[in-house]
Amino acid sequence: MSQWKNASMLVAAFLSAMASFVRADSPPPRPRIFSSEWGTHAFKVLESKVTGSYKGLLFTLEADGKERVLWSGTLVNVPQRVFVSEDGKRVVTIETYGSSGEEHVVVVYDDKGKVLADYKKLEELLTKEELQFMAQGITSRMWTPYAAFAFSSTVKPKQFLITVKRADLFTAALQRLKEVPTKLRIDNPKEREDAISRNEKRIEEVQSALRDLDGQNERVIKIDLESGKLLGDVD
Repeated sequence: MSQWKNASMLVAAFLSAMASFVRADSPPPRPRIFSSEWGTHAFKVLESKVTGSYKGLLFTLEADGKERVLWSGTLVNVPQRVFVSEDGKRVVTIETYGSSGEEHVVVVYDDKGKVLADYKKLEELLTKEELQFMAQGITSRMWTPYAAFAFSSTVKPKQFLITVKRADLFTAALQRLKEVPTKLRIDNPKEREDAISRNEKRIEEVQSALRDLDGQNERVIKIDLESGKLLGDVD
């Protein structure tokens, strides 16, 4: 059996170990609505029956309860999650439906519905180490279970904050790697031993990364909501 085939089997074991993370094919989402934290503004994600694309509609409520539309426009993707600032001046979408971590990971819209920033790939936001230890499916990279999202409440100009829970991410990677030997389907004893040896080296890498955290279990990504630019570098 070739080295390439061995590597393929090890990859297959990884995919099997993280099967619970992989989203199966699913139909397009129904119309959805997302609210700001205190409900002063809300955002609808709607499918256009004419073009098949998706549009967003930001609105607030008048004193009599009637909707007042602030802007409506075509979205660059079908977002998985949406965050609306309390003043209604910024809308931030997370992920593309059915393709986690691969397309339009974070998109920021301004108060007119124009794209202020579009972070298309995770490489623009996460470090090489974070990417290395992330669960990966065929079309998805599962990072949002290890992230928290919020608008800053005190900093000016306002920021959108993504808190990457590095300790949780690395610990989950370690658990998946420890399960790999039970999922290997290699009959040849030598080839199985080699595969397990490579996996043990990966386990050592993750354990070392966990030790290096030294209590700094989280990393905060800051996006300036005036310019849409990242504040600080991604290592």
